[in-house]
Amino acid sequence: MFSLPSKIEAILYLKGQPLSISEIAEIAKCERGQ
Repeated sequence: MFSLPSKIEAILYLKGQPLSISEIAEIAKCERGQ
């Protein structure tokens, strides 16, 4: 299982564009407060 920071880093790298916190949370399948 990947840590949340690693998952976020991978999402940002693969998307190649700025994302909002809400978009990152949705893609990472986690709540915004985690």
